[in-house]
Amino acid sequence: MLEDLLADKTLAQSYRRAWNPGETIFNEGDASEDLYILVSGVVGVYKGQHKVAQIDQAGSVFGEMSFLLGQTRSATLRCQSAVEALCIPRDQVGGLLSNFPKAAEEMARLLARRLDTATQVVHGLKEFCDQLPDAVVLCDPQGKVTAFNAAASQVYGLASDQAQGRAAEELFHPPQAFRQLADEAQRRAGEAIAILTVANPIKGPRQIQVSLSPLRDNQHELVGLVFIGRDVTLSEGLRRRYRRLVRWTLPGVLLLMLVAAASYWDIPPFDRDQTQITAHEQLARDEVGRDCLLLQSLLEQGETPKNPDSIAKIFSGFLAQHNPSGLYRGVLLLDSANRVVAGASAHPDSFPLPPPGSIYASQSLTDNQPGAYRLLELYRTTPGQPSGVKSLELLFTLPDADNGRKWLVLLLDRQVLKKVYQIGDDQIERFRFGRL
Repeated sequence: MLEDLLADKTLAQSYRRAWNPGETIFNEGDASEDLYILVSGVVGVYKGQHKVAQIDQAGSVFGEMSFLLGQTRSATLRCQSAVEALCIPRDQVGGLLSNFPKAAEEMARLLARRLDTATQVVHGLKEFCDQLPDAVVLCDPQGKVTAFNAAASQVYGLASDQAQGRAAEELFHPPQAFRQLADEAQRRAGEAIAILTVANPIKGPRQIQVSLSPLRDNQHELVGLVFIGRDVTLSEGLRRRYRRLVRWTLPGVLLLMLVAAASYWDIPPFDRDQTQITAHEQLARDEVGRDCLLLQSLLEQGETPKNPDSIAKIFSGFLAQHNPSGLYRGVLLLDSANRVVAGASAHPDSFPLPPPGSIYASQSLTDNQPGAYRLLELYRTTPGQPSGVKSLELLFTLPDADNGRKWLVLLLDRQVLKKVYQIGDDQIERFRFGRL
């Protein structure tokens, strides 16, 4: 047994060594291949600056990975207390164990137990990765796939065993697009993101947003690559359609002419003299109609319903990126029961919005057809004016499969309407009801 080996006085004279608290036995990346057997004390195991394990049982074997595989040290071992251990040079381990066969059996048993524990940890980690919704792929430094979770099998159309050992670039078309992304990540020493094409054998061509990061050890040597993929085919299709819609100037003009004609014939004859729309008014109508379509497409992206927090983030991103003139003071989403689902304000401190779950207004909003809009004036309290200020709000009906129609509410800034678009109270009254 190992007790016999530790108690042997001849071995103690030849191999026994002592370290003081805080001393390092060996460092991660060292080329030594000696085998150690703990006699007494506590040894900490470190990866980089982080402690990942502790060795404190007499007879514990450490340094075995470098001894067995002939590799550099995979971790740093630092003494947490006064430590004594047998330090056996690699070329003398075989002769030593042949003289202590029972100790050799016990050492093999300890190593097998440690391997079993590591196997269970790896299996548990794989089970965890298989529960992730995004496709996670791990590669070695040469770009060969070493790990492939269940979501990756769905995204790339390959079983895990089919992907093992395969060049990661072969998952994409063309392969050089992935190589360029990997090169960019290594140059930046951080994450690189791109949308790449996958020829999924079951689903056909798919657009995948790939986030790739290099993995490095404590000496900053490349030890692998990890990349996370998400199928964005649907949202990319919507973006492409939107860009085409913007570029189609002539069809857009024809569409506007048709809308104007339809609006003309829907208005009673005695109002026709008031239907002439100025260029500034038309610009405002076009921008609001475009932004309504954009918001609807953002809400429809993805395969699962969005929660209020994610909807609020979408609205906040829209206000930050698509509101250069400050026309919109905020955006709200209402359910068919006239309650607030989520919202975002362009100026939350000075112009707060009603919280999710609150009633939007006492008026009934259920009599309009999908695609129509309403223009309302409501009083909203603000920190500066508790008695309330007028808020001009444009409501669009949206179809919803689960809860019936929902309303998308754009809160407009009267001052911007007047200053930028030359739209005053008289013009606002003309758009009180109708269609864009």
